[in-house]
Amino acid sequence: MTFVLPPNPNRRLPFYSLPGYESFLVDIVSFLKTRYEVRTCYTEDEQEVDSTVEWADIVWLEWANSIAAHVTHNIPSISQKKIVCRIHRYEVLNGYLAQIDWTKIDKTIFVADHIRDIAYETYPSIANETECLIINNGVD
Repeated sequence: MTFVLPPNPNRRLPFYSLPGYESFLVDIVSFLKTRYEVRTCYTEDEQEVDSTVEWADIVWLEWANSIAAHVTHNIPSISQKKIVCRIHRYEVLNGYLAQIDWTKIDKTIFVADHIRDIAYETYPSIANETECLIINNGVD
């Protein structure tokens, strides 16, 4: 399965991460800035998150954690956006998956097969609520 975000410089794409967790995004943000209007939102401030979601066409949630839970449960306009969520290890192991409304996530990217397998084991409905794929960590 191939995952493609078609280039469109008129589409607005913010990236979300808690402060201190954005290191995985450096190359992704740098590349996608050549294809979209990009913002980064590395904060816990819900008002900033909310206003950036309102601005967005596509939303990239880099971690399935408290920000993803907030966005999928508290921002009504999220249903009108394309949502990508990338899952690493800690979210699966710390029980965050049950806090997120996966029906609002269009694409879920797991960073490794074993992370997806653990997620399916601990939160089986994710496989039916969102389209899941693997893009291994370290792949540009």
